[in-house]
Amino acid sequence: MALLRQQSARGRVSSLLDKSGFIEGVLRMRARFGSPYLTVLTYHRVFDAPDDYCFDRGVIDVGPEAFAAQVKTLKRYFNVVGIDEMCAHVAGEEKLPPNAAMITFDDGYLDNLHVAAPILKDHGVRGVFFIATSYVENRRIYWWDRINYLLCNAKPGRGVVELSYPTRLRLDLENDRESALQCLLHLMKMQFGLDTERMLDELAEQLGVTWNSDLERELTDGFVMTWDDVRSLRAMGMDVQSHTRTHRPLQTVPLAELSAELKGSKEDLERELGEEITAISYPIGRSIASLDPIVAAVRDAGYKVGFTNDSGAQPLWGTMNPYDVNRLAMEPEYVGSRFRSVLAVPQLGE
Repeated sequence: MALLRQQSARGRVSSLLDKSGFIEGVLRMRARFGSPYLTVLTYHRVFDAPDDYCFDRGVIDVGPEAFAAQVKTLKRYFNVVGIDEMCAHVAGEEKLPPNAAMITFDDGYLDNLHVAAPILKDHGVRGVFFIATSYVENRRIYWWDRINYLLCNAKPGRGVVELSYPTRLRLDLENDRESALQCLLHLMKMQFGLDTERMLDELAEQLGVTWNSDLERELTDGFVMTWDDVRSLRAMGMDVQSHTRTHRPLQTVPLAELSAELKGSKEDLERELGEEITAISYPIGRSIASLDPIVAAVRDAGYKVGFTNDSGAQPLWGTMNPYDVNRLAMEPEYVGSRFRSVLAVPQLGE
């Protein structure tokens, strides 16, 4: 509730600043004289969900019309760059252009190809698409979408369910389904060494929901890209990079398994695209800067740059940590004056 009030307050401030002409003035100054920030935006989906949508609405950042308006704004005031420019910058080979920005997408949703990429191409800008490769390769549904689907299709009468793994957990679906959902998502994001399949299989059983490989493939084909789709995305001039294999937060992955997540994803993409993969965005996006073994694993896997998320605009003064590049997470309320304000004053989006 406090977060909603904070967002509402920032929205009102954004509207007042935009109406006053302040935001336009700042954006014009940044376009003319440059900026002390690199603005990297994080999207997941460009999609208008129907009312009966049974998957995760939290990864739907914007609809097609609003996204086109956002890209138009970025093109007007910023120099949109891709991975090559970013890697050259962190290597000290060349500076970024004045008022640089990046448009990035995480995961590998099908609407990235059919909706987002054509809009980007129409405006002559490049997007960077980070792909979680095992979902593409094995035709699996993302674990957060699977949790939403299972809860949405719970057998009638399952008001309260209990899980035994990874810890005893009581979920009250009848009185607080949203809290149950958030509890499960939090567990997936934070539990070290979690056996994802074991937990999700038990959840399906307790909810009375049928789950098998045929159903999963059918669902996956509806909104996760195939390798042909990923290649088509690259052929449109978009950058394609790594988002690990299985989208496990790196902080929760045992060190012995990190190589499979990091190097494995890089190898998957290089095999399918026939080119070097140099960048990664971290699942869930928490900083790894203070976690030396994970930073070493990312570097040893061959990545030259790594992106966090929901961490604000990236300052360009001082020395940039190539494995801790900040990104601004896009939200459905970031439209119109709210979006413009976040671009002009990044602190309004943090």
